[in-house]
Amino acid sequence: MTKTTLKNLAEEAIVLLREMFGEGVEFECIEHFKTNEALTGIVLKLPGCTAIPTVNLNDMPDNATAEDIANIAATVFQDALRNFKDLPVLPEMTRENVLESVVLQALSRKRNRQLLKSHPHITLLDLAGIFRVPVGPYKRNSLNTMLITNQLMEKLGLTIDELAEAARKNTVSKFGIQLISIQEMNQFFTKGHHQDPKPFGEAQMVSPGLYTLTNGIEINGAALMLVPEVLEQIGDKARMDYYILPSSIHELLIARDDGLISAKMLKEIVHEGNRTESVIKPQDVLSDNIYFYSRAKKSLKIA
Repeated sequence: MTKTTLKNLAEEAIVLLREMFGEGVEFECIEHFKTNEALTGIVLKLPGCTAIPTVNLNDMPDNATAEDIANIAATVFQDALRNFKDLPVLPEMTRENVLESVVLQALSRKRNRQLLKSHPHITLLDLAGIFRVPVGPYKRNSLNTMLITNQLMEKLGLTIDELAEAARKNTVSKFGIQLISIQEMNQFFTKGHHQDPKPFGEAQMVSPGLYTLTNGIEINGAALMLVPEVLEQIGDKARMDYYILPSSIHELLIARDDGLISAKMLKEIVHEGNRTESVIKPQDVLSDNIYFYSRAKKSLKIA
């Protein structure tokens, strides 16, 4: 469906939703962004609450009618309203709160050109880092965030440099760093349950093979690539130059430049993985490129 068709369907569905829910409950058609996607959706508006689900029309069957969409949305919103007291509330967006909480998410510049026009960001080669504020508690594989817009940044009198400095620090201090060899990870899984790896300070990179790099909650872990100090620390652990494979927005793979594997082989791994949905979902794809880190120059380049 075209954007115009989706918007028209959304507006028709909203009329039906207002009839279902009655006065006091409001709905809105929005265009919003997920990583690598621009979507049209319907939201139920509740002041101060950021976790009400968005019903995305892009996910609907091509032959869905406004009535079909309204019925699906009604079910989603009724469930959300039942759990309203448990939903996280948006913190007060002051300059101080943002700088204390803001973290980074890495994404593809090419795939997210539209999003980047309206949201402050930093750049690194073919990647961008956008700024998010965590909302409510977070744990492994669970994180709610608010995305910082140009409008909010200007309202609070913030600069991109201020956001970047705070976000790099918070990305590490809030979520931590997790580095583990693929071989060791496989051993964890064969034991039938997840085991926490060693603390990052104790992690070593002395064995050949690939290592996974992510954060402690395993969400948006590729953002660590945007923190120069982390790249330097990985080099110290590897004791040599190394390659970074962007396996997803949530995780990176690290390969020491020990002569046992070529850049061409690593590129093929990334290229194939990005096109295999059972390996990585399209919305989680970060880049088709691989990157080379030079310890001597403390610099990163596309390999």
